[in-house]
Amino acid sequence: MYIWNIFLVGISGIVNMVMWKLEVNGDEITWRSTFGKKRTFRFGDITYCERKKGSVRVYVNGEKLFTIDSNIDKEEFMEDIERRRIPVKSYWTNQHKKNRK
Repeated sequence: MYIWNIFLVGISGIVNMVMWKLEVNGDEITWRSTFGKKRTFRFGDITYCERKKGSVRVYVNGEKLFTIDSNIDKEEFMEDIERRRIPVKSYWTNQHKKNRK
């Protein structure tokens, strides 16, 4: 049973790597989830980004759209974010502010 669980986790990880996709073409960003859900938006639609332990969460209209994990190169994407002056917040700072209220 334990080996079967490891096998399922491995297969789901492979499917995620093959299906999940983030494509940037100029100002247009196309995101496709593991399950094939596809959304197209522009950098101007991004409300803010949030950093957490090396990963970056991207929010559109206050709703989390996707997360770029710490093991994925996001340097070029973040340069675009900074150039467009999109706010980048710290997850831990936001949590601290929420807990103080």
